[in-house]
Amino acid sequence: MALKSKVSPFVKRLKNIGCGCLLILLLLAVLLALFGGVIIRKLISGAISQKTGLTVNVNDINQGKLTYTDPKTGATLNIGSDKIPADFPKDFPIYPGSTVTSSLSGDQGGKSGFWLTLTTKDAESKVATYYGSNLTTNGWKAEATSGNGTGTNWAVSKGNLSGYVTVNNSDNLTSILILF
Repeated sequence: MALKSKVSPFVKRLKNIGCGCLLILLLLAVLLALFGGVIIRKLISGAISQKTGLTVNVNDINQGKLTYTDPKTGATLNIGSDKIPADFPKDFPIYPGSTVTSSLSGDQGGKSGFWLTLTTKDAESKVATYYGSNLTTNGWKAEATSGNGTGTNWAVSKGNLSGYVTVNNSDNLTSILILF
């Protein structure tokens, strides 16, 4: 005589609920895997924008790039970007083979401003020699030069732009900072 197992309706219902919950969890896991990065980027961007008033582009954060834009002035800060700002003076000397590590450009009151950081593995003395020879090309004026053994600085100007170029070495990497 075979024993029939009798399952109560309550246990059947519990099994159905458990299967339904498992199915929902699996569906949520798939959706999170597909859209989780977008949601997290939106949350980060929204939180920074809310606190600072700046527009933040975090789409390239996986490549180490981040862009902030001030909607009032149009100033843009690119961190980890490998680009020279589009409106940066085309005739200003850029050290050959250098890498852009950060840039900032903006306009306030009709006056443009720039911050450009470049790096190279070349020696500080070689980079300083390049700028010493090339800063006065294309109408740029190097009005003052100073050096202290760890770096060299120039005051530069052309037209309505005036600023500084600083070259220094740290940890076997030469940094070039250009400010207007």
